[in-house]
Amino acid sequence: MATEFEEIRRKLLEHKQQLLTRAAKVRADITRSSGPLDKDFAEQVVQMENDAVLAGIGATTAGPAVFRSVHYLRRIGPLNISPT
Repeated sequence: MATEFEEIRRKLLEHKQQLLTRAAKVRADITRSSGPLDKDFAEQVVQMENDAVLAGIGATTAGPAVFRSVHYLRRIGPLNISPT
């Protein structure tokens, strides 16, 4: 039984890390950490439209999913993890 919980814990921790990595990539894209908007106006429009999509992805998946992962990890047993 303990190994079953250890495997579940391992998968949840892995999933949590994947979500945090994805959220960091979304934040980097939205804040333009890779550089400013393109000089071409039409391309700027596309980039700004993508921002709305990225914001929606970040708000509806990464945050709540990380919260659920941490919640399930805490239900399995005491862990030394932060919720973010």
